[in-house]
Amino acid sequence: MTSIDAPQPIDYLQLAITHGGQREDSVAQWHHIFCRSDTALPREELADYITGSWYGDGLPNITSAPRGTAWHELIVEFPGAPAQRLDLLLDSAPQAVAELVNEFLHEHGEQISPEVANFLQGSQQVVSIGFKPDHLNDDTWELLDQTQAFIAKRLNGELAIIGDGVYDRDLQLQVHLGQSPT
Repeated sequence: MTSIDAPQPIDYLQLAITHGGQREDSVAQWHHIFCRSDTALPREELADYITGSWYGDGLPNITSAPRGTAWHELIVEFPGAPAQRLDLLLDSAPQAVAELVNEFLHEHGEQISPEVANFLQGSQQVVSIGFKPDHLNDDTWELLDQTQAFIAKRLNGELAIIGDGVYDRDLQLQVHLGQSPT
């Protein structure tokens, strides 16, 4: 089992929990996985998956900030540049999930099919993954894709990327968002 550093208290003011806990100091882009399952994904299971799927040099450093028995924030830092990291946030409080769904639908509702909108509205939890795209190398991008697919399959989720698209649990594009592809 992967070792997770001791939990650190969450600074909710710093997290500015609007829009998936956006932290301007560490994150430039957020990917949201809207999950229909209400089953908890234990942080140890997710940490084991990430560590076992990483094939770059060294091992990632994983820290967690739990809320009760579930995790709220998991930070994955990769060997090399300190900015090469993924911030994973779990929102399972009904009000927080509803706010994230409503914000996404408000932003892209006209482009989303009724089936996708219904799926998102039935979400029980949202896993948001934040990162700085220009700081990730090919190994980290690959791990990001694998981790998103793992979470989406494990929790019956759909991946939503603002300005890009909505992807099903197999990461197949369901709805293109933004400008028409050329």
